[in-house]
Amino acid sequence: MGELIRQHKEDDVKRYRERLASDLSRRNSDLLMEYDAYMRRRGLTNDTRYTHLKVVHDFLSYLEERGVDVESMRPRDVRRWMNSVASSCAVSTTSRKYMVIKGFLRFLMSEEEVELEECYQAIRRPRLKRVLPDVLSEPEVIDIVSRIGSLKGKALFAILYETGARRSEILGVRMGDVELGDEVSYITIRSSKSEPRRIPVILFNGLLHMYIRSHPASGDKSAYLFHSPSSPRKPMSPSSVGMFFLRLSRRIGRRVHAHMLRHSRATWLLRRGMPEKELMYLLGERTRDMIDVYVTLTGRDVEEKVKKMYGLKAAEELDLVRCPSCGQPIPVGSPICPRCGRSLHDKDSGGRKEEGG
Repeated sequence: MGELIRQHKEDDVKRYRERLASDLSRRNSDLLMEYDAYMRRRGLTNDTRYTHLKVVHDFLSYLEERGVDVESMRPRDVRRWMNSVASSCAVSTTSRKYMVIKGFLRFLMSEEEVELEECYQAIRRPRLKRVLPDVLSEPEVIDIVSRIGSLKGKALFAILYETGARRSEILGVRMGDVELGDEVSYITIRSSKSEPRRIPVILFNGLLHMYIRSHPASGDKSAYLFHSPSSPRKPMSPSSVGMFFLRLSRRIGRRVHAHMLRHSRATWLLRRGMPEKELMYLLGERTRDMIDVYVTLTGRDVEEKVKKMYGLKAAEELDLVRCPSCGQPIPVGSPICPRCGRSLHDKDSGGRKEEGG
């Protein structure tokens, strides 16, 4: 079973919790410790516990500074804290903090038997204006892959896109989770928020083969697919992935990040007709929340179809052509073939139209 790659280990959470608790009153310090134990029992990740501890600490500090303890807290105290957060944080951050404290109050009522129902009801999530994520078309993905210098960088970008996996999920993939095939390879995502899933790799199958051949521990099933520079038995760090995308963004003049590839893949699959339930499985999504966002994104295609009815050029064609060299199906507009690397920009190298594409 692969493990989810996280920023914070248990020891990190413990040290942070103890540091936060040290500047609270004895009662509030005990509550913070007990709340962390409660979060751990509920199976919250180290990263989530780390973040929630800070929010709860700040809430308890706010009450202490005003001479209020949790037993005597009133709805007006909660509303004043909410106003202070709303005046200093972005709406999305404000919403997250409100929900963390609502969860903390629920803990106090259920575990500590403190009567705080009115305070609990006083917390309302602010209305968020949904911002649609930026996405890349598949030809743009292929173009960016062709501009990345290192084979490891190419493979990381390509596999993040084609699997639609989260950064932490891909960093948890080991060599034994990869099944290579001539036409289709498979990567099993074991370290998932939902359930393990097996994802086909077709578009960048050739690149995956090349990367596996170059891997320093290609015969070791326990080695990480994307490994640390110091050892193939250690995973590449999340911060290294972040730095890779930062440098790549500067080079191409457009901000790209790992989760953008997940959004892009989901949007492309919906446009190609994948049913929403199957997409939820492929992405490891437990709820429809993000699927609804992708449906909204694909709704933009309606505008393009109307334009085409009146003879106007659509922003992106979804037809496929075959590479004239190796026969790989490729989205119209791709600059190169992702399998053999042939340039598709010259007049003589236009691919053959794929039937039904």
